Amino acid sequence: MKNFNKMSDLEMFEHDEEIFKQKLNEWRIKPTKVQSFVLDNGLGDHLIFKSILPLIYEKYKDSKIILYVCYPSVFEDENVIIDSISNAKLKFGNLDKFNLYKWCIDNQWKKTLQEAYIKLYNL
Repeated sequence: MKNFNKMSDLEMFEHDEEIFKQKLNEWRIKPTKVQSFVLDNGLGDHLIFKSILPLIYEKYKDSKIILYVCYPSVFEDENVIIDSISNAKLKFGNLDKFNLYKWCIDNQWKKTLQEAYIKLYNL
């Protein structure tokens, strides 16, 4: 571990994330990990995404999962935090990077949408 007490203000500013993590560790505070998914698409796409939730739960078992969705009722029975697409736009700006169909076109995808979600999210 670095001795941050002997650093200048500029050096501390350059290493603020590392300092923060070290302090949390010293204080025995485990930071909460968050994994977000944006579903700015149709009801059918939400249902397909729901079918891969077991893979998401497994990969991100130590994280809170936030879904920004158009159809929140699809996920009411799931152990996720549900938020709106309008909040996703406020948080992330342009949502093109979350657009499954754009990703499929860009990657010349020929398989199912379920497989596309799995590949897109590296599950």
